[in-house]
Amino acid sequence: MAQAVAEDFIEANGLAESVEVSSRGLTDRYSDWGSGAEPRMLAAANVRCGDNKRIRSALAAHKSRLLSEAELRDPGTILFLVTRQHESWTRDVVGSSALEEAKRDGRLRMLHSGERDVADPYFGDEELYQQVCSEIIRETPMTLAG
Repeated sequence: MAQAVAEDFIEANGLAESVEVSSRGLTDRYSDWGSGAEPRMLAAANVRCGDNKRIRSALAAHKSRLLSEAELRDPGTILFLVTRQHESWTRDVVGSSALEEAKRDGRLRMLHSGERDVADPYFGDEELYQQVCSEIIRETPMTLAG
């Protein structure tokens, strides 16, 4: 979801020629690599994104892919994490050295909703998916602009 919103923000601000956005996973605990977006998030996006076809189209085309150490070490990569748990999972996937390098270089950032993480809706109901979708739509552009 955040990738789709980030792509929309970047295109709307005329940055599509110089910025590439991609989504990477940190665990396959919930779905297999190569899986599409969670159907409940697709439903929430259809409600929350209304007429924004760019976001809905990007989300519909989404396929999960594992983050690699080489990607995180690339100086052009900025990694946005949605929850603090994602930092631990990132360490598990790419190792402490790559994670600490990205943090030291300012290339590891959190997508926050106030003082708390954006909730992980996976085990939640439709209402939680709607809430998380709204938070991502609100917080992603603010994080990118900040």
